[in-house]
Amino acid sequence: MDFLLICVSIQEASNENRQGDEEKMFSKLTEFIIKFRWVTLVFWIAFAAIIVSVSPNLAEEANKSQQQANNISNEEAQKATRLITKEFPEKNEEANNSITLTFFRKGGLKEEDRIYAVELEKYLLLKKNELKLKNISSPYSNDQLSTSLISKDKYAALMLLDVNITDSKKDANKWLEESNEIIPKLRSIIGVKTDEKVDAPAIPTGLELHLTGGNAMTQEIMNAQGESLSLMFMLTIILVLIVLLVIYRSPIAAFFPLLAVGFGLAISQGVIAFAAKAGLSVTPAIMEFLLVILFGAGTDYCLLIVSRFKEGILNGLNDKEALRKALPNAGEAIFSSAFAVIIAFMCMAFADSFVFRALGPGVAIAVFIGMLVIITLIPAIIALLGEKIFWPFLPSKKRKKLLQQEQEGQRKKGIWEKIADSVVKKPTRYIICTLIIMLPFIVIVSDFQYDNDELSAMLPKETDSYKGIKVMTEHFGEGAGKQNATTIIIKTDQDLWDPSNLRVIEELSENLMKLDGVHQVSTMTRPLGEKITLNSFAESAQQSSNAADSEYSVFALPGDYITQNPAVKDFMKQYVSNNGHSVLISVEMNDGPYTNEAIDTITEIRDTLQLTLNNTNLHDATALVGGVTAGIKDLLDTQRNDFVFIIIIVIGAIYIILAILMRSLISPIYMVGTILLSFATTMGITYAIFKYGFGYEGLVSTVPIYGFVILIALGVDYNIFLMSRIRYEFESGKTTTTAIRDGLSVTGSIITSCGIIMAGTFAAFLVSPMKTFLELGIAIVVGLILDTFIIRTLLVPSIAIKVGELNWWPKRKIHVTSEARTKQK
Repeated sequence: MDFLLICVSIQEASNENRQGDEEKMFSKLTEFIIKFRWVTLVFWIAFAAIIVSVSPNLAEEANKSQQQANNISNEEAQKATRLITKEFPEKNEEANNSITLTFFRKGGLKEEDRIYAVELEKYLLLKKNELKLKNISSPYSNDQLSTSLISKDKYAALMLLDVNITDSKKDANKWLEESNEIIPKLRSIIGVKTDEKVDAPAIPTGLELHLTGGNAMTQEIMNAQGESLSLMFMLTIILVLIVLLVIYRSPIAAFFPLLAVGFGLAISQGVIAFAAKAGLSVTPAIMEFLLVILFGAGTDYCLLIVSRFKEGILNGLNDKEALRKALPNAGEAIFSSAFAVIIAFMCMAFADSFVFRALGPGVAIAVFIGMLVIITLIPAIIALLGEKIFWPFLPSKKRKKLLQQEQEGQRKKGIWEKIADSVVKKPTRYIICTLIIMLPFIVIVSDFQYDNDELSAMLPKETDSYKGIKVMTEHFGEGAGKQNATTIIIKTDQDLWDPSNLRVIEELSENLMKLDGVHQVSTMTRPLGEKITLNSFAESAQQSSNAADSEYSVFALPGDYITQNPAVKDFMKQYVSNNGHSVLISVEMNDGPYTNEAIDTITEIRDTLQLTLNNTNLHDATALVGGVTAGIKDLLDTQRNDFVFIIIIVIGAIYIILAILMRSLISPIYMVGTILLSFATTMGITYAIFKYGFGYEGLVSTVPIYGFVILIALGVDYNIFLMSRIRYEFESGKTTTTAIRDGLSVTGSIITSCGIIMAGTFAAFLVSPMKTFLELGIAIVVGLILDTFIIRTLLVPSIAIKVGELNWWPKRKIHVTSEARTKQK
């Protein structure tokens, strides 16, 4: 026991020294800023200008980063893509540089549509060099394509355009630049109407044309992201400005937080761009997150400093004295809060999935830079203007009014004082009622499902590309354009033309065809999707001595038949590499590429592939399954594994931070626990909104993980704001109950304002045409409202009341004399 007391005493002495060191640090910083306020202001302006002018383009560096990540990814589908690129370079270029033009007429295509298609093809060929066209495949100029490129219901037709531009896997930025050059030209050509006087053919009335496929889709996705970011930026500024005007009722106090956050955002983008160029993984989606997180968290930090400054003025201090008290008091909470956010996002660096690994560190860098800007620039502005930042409603005038009301006995309790009194008196009631409200939504989470349609998550439904895909799906089936075709590549040191190896390939094809989810298999042994027979090619059928043999599979004939028959070999070689050591197997599935059924089929295909090749000549061959659905399966598997891992390390890191801040091992337990409850409830509400309200299959796979990290980080923010004030009140000599009541009443308006501001910034996601940002925006707004008005206002203080003195264990309460208390004030 004596040893334990000695350890606790040492810890307390260490904590007191650390607390004193932090106060001295922020006090020295305040004195420096007051003395060099103009220097501080000029420094940040100059630094921001230099960074913006010399830094690389963040979007371009992010695209390069994603390209590099794909080149080293361990996911099977990505490895398959890289191997196909190496062994079949011509097929890779065709896949990346293909555009599909869809024709559709309600009621069926007409003769005038056929004539227009022929004229359009001729016109495009005349512009071949300008549009960088390599080849055009049209059912109206090639009758052999009519069965595959004209729908069975005759409502739709396809025209395939191959363009000669840079391979996206070699230079993604150049590929995008060239796509942005030719796609708008193609859209303008197919958008010509009958009353327009141009040389391009006019579209017949009633015919709908849409441009879709690889290049067209990517170009529209990038444009949608750019438009979304611009709209979100404007909306974020407007929302934050409105909230700050309501809170401060001063245009000056509302403007400077936006200025400080703007500097932080500009500098952060430049620094992250330099870091990306040096090798840091950065996702192209980082800009949207930087925007809302910096404006949300940064404005909250500004609000905390300005509120503490205003509190000092209301307590009778002059401008300089109020600032000297404000920054040290707010500094520790801001530093701890920012550090918690930084740690939470840095934990994402350990994820396997690129979308998480490439987001977290960049956001962490931005939050750190934003914090540095805010805790120096805002105090510098306050030192320059004093309480004039609150013009026209100066706090000193309000102080006189409050003093007069106190003297006359007219002062009434504020709303937060009433809430604090109620929570202190009836904590059990608030705990039970809160849990009853949250429980149904937590139960909904048990039925949680992901929406695997990654395409609709990136491509807005109102885009031309999405409409084109819809035409293809509705009139050519789920596999239109072979969207649901999975590609298997097998690479071996052996000669695949050897009859024994051909029989293995055919055996694999037959086994794949036995799977319920497989519609057709095409490869070197069945180029047209069925076994090669002598009837498959007339020349070989004529050479047969027995007419009955014409129905036989060529693999039932003598082993040297294929190698000695050029017609047969030429018929098969489109799936074989030039060196004869690699083969492609195309597996078309029955279900759409983004369905759970198709994803399950991928698992069966991979199992069948390995089982078939075992104990054959190709048992040691490299065999990989790629394609859209395989890529989605790999992505979902990686992200779900990351989710569990990220939860564990983030919760552990946050607990340690809170334990250090609170000087306690007990209170961080329920602080973290309430954050998890809030997150589970938020996911339940969000899932219910989109599943039962909008009819979605579920949520986009990235939303729960993004939502978890953001809500955990921001939830810790408000925990820190509240509990650090409660700890301050407790260490001033008050009882635990009184400290909780006073801490809640003092911070209630600040935390509420911070929550509203943060929710306002994330509300900008709601106007995004991207499904991912829409769902995430709903989740974060719901979570912040829940956290601000219920968790931090009612549940956490109620639990703290029930825990009592154990809140501070193993720290012992130190008796504070009246002199010391006066000194602290």
